[in-house]
Amino acid sequence: MIKQLFVGISVSALFVGCSPKCEETVCPELPPAVDLKDCSLQLQNLIQNDKSHIRGLQAGNPLNAVYEKEEDFADKTNFYTNYTPDLTIDYWADIEYHFTEGNVIDKVVTEVIPGGLDKSENAVLVDSLYFELRTYLSGKYGNSVTNTDYTLVWNKVDTKDNSVTIFTLDYHFPDEDFSIQTDSETGLNDTIINPPTVKYVVKYIQ
Repeated sequence: MIKQLFVGISVSALFVGCSPKCEETVCPELPPAVDLKDCSLQLQNLIQNDKSHIRGLQAGNPLNAVYEKEEDFADKTNFYTNYTPDLTIDYWADIEYHFTEGNVIDKVVTEVIPGGLDKSENAVLVDSLYFELRTYLSGKYGNSVTNTDYTLVWNKVDTKDNSVTIFTLDYHFPDEDFSIQTDSETGLNDTIINPPTVKYVVKYIQ
């Protein structure tokens, strides 16, 4: 009887000793928030205020919330309007505000183009803005997810209007490093440098 009891205790101890330990799951720390006023002038001009997604507005706003300057207007179709504002002396942006039939902005596609003097300077300018914008977005919306095409993705859920806003950030590389453009007045050919750009897209889904 004592022998059986000893065997029972030994087996129980064995099971206790081999029981899996509860591993504590540590959540990744949220990136620190970045105040827009502490960012570069080009990023301030791109976002405009801490509550906005782009150029002082949020995706989901009505189309009449777009306050781009008339001289920066480039094109308009039945579903988007296009502006090309200067951000600083070193950057300008090509921005498409896409809207629904109800004139609600549901997507903003932005390419920020550097204005460097050569290929190497453009690469530095593009990198600088890309990493600064990545840090700023991470501070607002948490850690990004990397898509299969290496695009960085963030999202923000709004339970008040049952919507989700998706933010993507990546580089856009031109098909050709440069192109030849003919001046219509002089007939002379100009070499146009086609730099890499920062592509920032905001999409609103309700």
